Amino acid sequence: MSDREGRSAVFKVAYSPEHAHPILVDKDPSVLITDHGCLGCHSLNGGGGTAAPPLDRGDMVRRIEERLESEEYGRRLAALERSAREPYVHFKAARAEVQGASGEQRVRAWVKYRIMEPKFDDPSAQMPNLGVSEGEARAIADYLLWSPDAAPEAGVVDRAKKAVAEWLPSPAGPRELLLFFGGGFLMGAFVLWLGLWLWRTLAR
Repeated sequence: MSDREGRSAVFKVAYSPEHAHPILVDKDPSVLITDHGCLGCHSLNGGGGTAAPPLDRGDMVRRIEERLESEEYGRRLAALERSAREPYVHFKAARAEVQGASGEQRVRAWVKYRIMEPKFDDPSAQMPNLGVSEGEARAIADYLLWSPDAAPEAGVVDRAKKAVAEWLPSPAGPRELLLFFGGGFLMGAFVLWLGLWLWRTLAR
């Protein structure tokens, strides 16, 4: 719609791979790990390569925590802060995020950025840059660090969503949702009408 001067607003959509959103990631993280060739060097759940450290959660978390808490790591970050080279300048905020976090959130942030750019905090990293987007890296990090002990107990709303999802076709799009809830409404209306009819019949 134009304004008084005949000008119209235009909504511009631009693709920016540096700002990928995790909602665009439609692959299972285990598939992403296979597609990017991670298991060619790393091992996971008893399978994969041996050229690089294993990705099994327990050993990986302890290994990363020791690295991040070491004095050597602190000295390395201080040196990178003075560097004007890439990718160190681009990932300055990422290093600050890792330093500012704590516990598992710190490990999770480190794993994500390590997958995106292995040299983001380590110039001597041997792992190649595989061109993994931020959304994919986040999904892989969440997958590798998932633990049943850390998973929050599902609330009433979450359990209701899960129950509904189990009854819906997969994948459930707008048409399927409309049919599902429309059918439920009609069934409820029929039961209500039937109850009223029986009540009136028996009350005579």
